[in-house]
Amino acid sequence: MLHHPLETVVEPPAGRPAEPAGPPPGFLVRRRRLVLWLAVLGLAVAALAGHGVHDRLTFGGATVPGAESARAAELLERGFAGGDPHLVVIARGAQPVDDARMARAGSDVAARLARDPGVARVTSYWEARSPGLRSRDGRAALIVARLHGDDMRQAATAARLAPGLTGAHGPLTLSVTGEAQVKAEARSRSERDLRRAELITVPLTVVILLLVFGSLTAAVLPVLVGVFSVTGTMAVLRLLTEVTEVSAFAMSIASALGFALAVDFSLFIVTRFREELAGGRDVASAIRVTLRTTGRAMAFSSLTVSSCLAALLLFPFTMFRSVAYGGIAVTLLAAVGSLVVLPAVLAVLGRRIDGLAVPGPWRATRGRAAPGSGPEGRWFRLAEAVMRRPLAVAVPTVVLLVAVASPFLGARFGVFDDRLLPPEAPAARASEDLRRDFDARDGISATTVVLPGLRAVGGGAAEPGRTPPRDARARPDVRARADVRTRSEARVRLEARVRSDARARLDAYARRVSALAGVARVSTATGSYRDGGLAGPPPGPPQRFTSPAGTWLAVATDHEPYSVENSELARAVRSVPAPGPAVVGGPGAQLADIRQAVGDSLPQGLALVVLATFVLITAMTRSVVLAVKALVMNALSLGATFGVLVHVFQEGHLRELVGGFSVTGTLDVLVPALMFCIAFGLSMDYEIFLLSRVTEEYRRTGDTRAAVAAGMEHTGRLFTSAAVIFAVVMASLATSGLVLLKMVGVGLALAVLLDCTLIRALLVPAVMCLAGRANWWSPLRAGPVRRRAATSESTS
Repeated sequence: MLHHPLETVVEPPAGRPAEPAGPPPGFLVRRRRLVLWLAVLGLAVAALAGHGVHDRLTFGGATVPGAESARAAELLERGFAGGDPHLVVIARGAQPVDDARMARAGSDVAARLARDPGVARVTSYWEARSPGLRSRDGRAALIVARLHGDDMRQAATAARLAPGLTGAHGPLTLSVTGEAQVKAEARSRSERDLRRAELITVPLTVVILLLVFGSLTAAVLPVLVGVFSVTGTMAVLRLLTEVTEVSAFAMSIASALGFALAVDFSLFIVTRFREELAGGRDVASAIRVTLRTTGRAMAFSSLTVSSCLAALLLFPFTMFRSVAYGGIAVTLLAAVGSLVVLPAVLAVLGRRIDGLAVPGPWRATRGRAAPGSGPEGRWFRLAEAVMRRPLAVAVPTVVLLVAVASPFLGARFGVFDDRLLPPEAPAARASEDLRRDFDARDGISATTVVLPGLRAVGGGAAEPGRTPPRDARARPDVRARADVRTRSEARVRLEARVRSDARARLDAYARRVSALAGVARVSTATGSYRDGGLAGPPPGPPQRFTSPAGTWLAVATDHEPYSVENSELARAVRSVPAPGPAVVGGPGAQLADIRQAVGDSLPQGLALVVLATFVLITAMTRSVVLAVKALVMNALSLGATFGVLVHVFQEGHLRELVGGFSVTGTLDVLVPALMFCIAFGLSMDYEIFLLSRVTEEYRRTGDTRAAVAAGMEHTGRLFTSAAVIFAVVMASLATSGLVLLKMVGVGLALAVLLDCTLIRALLVPAVMCLAGRANWWSPLRAGPVRRRAATSESTS
């Protein structure tokens, strides 16, 4: 006879609890002390292995390896010793920066910075005399520097140099910003925020668990499993830093995710164990039944969450891969802690699980009702009330969720710059001064075009309005030789003609690019261009735009560097016919490449998440309808979450509720994909737990309405408590000063709270009532239990 895998509890004879099917209690019960000693040893090793992981984390990972913008940055660095500066020092004084005393002080700062071994190149206003390096009021100037090494080394150099580049220096007051400094401050703030989050979440979690269990012993166990999973994940991430880049965001997100999941899993396990003890089972039998029911659901849940996180590996971003590695590791460790270590602890404690009871109304009561006892508590009555008028509940709930999701239709996607930091951060304040007081668009955050192989050297600026004559474009160092018939003379003339032709083609190309809407200025070796014509000589020496590797152009735009408009402008520049291969880079091009990569990878990620979830829920419930319902419910929940994120973080409404941040009018293009892969799996955690219990009740009674009501009564209080704990943990991320972590924390907390209220408490009972027997339809062959259940329901 074939039985469904969920048929684990059979109805016992009156007055005696059913014994679990299968062999006697196994390894976890017999060798419980060995399991615990191994767990303690593993925890100690993980703590040692994970030590110092914060010092090895990077804060990049949002670029697309091999993309055109990345190739442009590499060509600029390798062929022209150029590129956006890693450090920008703003030197401000009471006198004009051209004053002799101010100039001496500024040159001294630049020379001191250039002597540092971590600095590759330094350019200052007092050396280059470029107008873009002087403020509009003439009382501030810039010193810009490129640093040696990769992102991690550059951030470390910036953190070391910043104290000496801040504050008073003679007549100057210095402040520092730049890409490396922003990353250094973000990494330091991320580490501080993680420690503060731990101090907030652990005590609050213990308090909530005390209210749920009424026992200090029971309340501490989920927290210990959370510590176990987070410590193990730190060790995994530390090992990964030896072979790949690991983002600091991965540490923050994985730590919060792992602690919350471990507490959730353990909460369900401990509650079911206490429930079985209350039903009259002995300790070994209670553990066996707990693992075969709730434990099985938790195993499916961990696989679902891990599968959703694995979709992040399909995206070409180091940050996504880091979050996937950390998230999968912490999810599996949470499952191991809950399904292996925790049962061994329960076997040791036995009925002492309710020890150290809390006095008063929250005093420990061992479990709720035993399986099959027909509880009629608050959640049972709520489910019955919903199922009496399912359409009256379902339709307004769906309409509300769709309305909350509607702002997402107006989402605009950019990339975080220095405004990733809170407005009061030193680098953020300096960057705001830079945007307000300087017109440095040629040298900082410009769109760049590299023309490899085009050697437009020699000559001065082209004449305005027409192509320069050939004799004006010839190299000045080419002199007529006495013997014009020699091969040397012929080669020199040929090279001059080639270079003259290259300058003409470069001039025509620069004119075409400068004519694009949104382009403020184009600077290159042949001059500075505006509105399709030559406006004057290039800023600084023309030679800086040329080298044996070719020629490059700096395209200053009227848009924010990482805005949607600048991204579209970079696409337009790429479409302009060029005098040879053209490689377009800069912030706008980088955003265009990121958006393209997200668009290319998102369908595959969505397909993996949907397919994995569908297969796992179908395997657990043997119902195609329940799997489809779960996918639709999650889509509604996530849509509403994204709508709120747009309303708050893009449009700036209600931002006082989540702390201060800079409103840029865009969402980071990476956040929706990241949030989808994380939140989809988390929402399925509660769906799987509820469906597991409902299916168990349905196998026993054969009545859908009774199964839903009983399943809600058994699980409603639990998944609500778990959701509150999860929301508290995620809300601790929202206390971060980094807007990306704030956004992820708010989004995940909101997704879970929506899921346990509007979705699980109202929409799921209503939809399952409307579906009736169709809930259990599956193309898979039905076993005797399913046929018996269907017969019982049709009879009733």
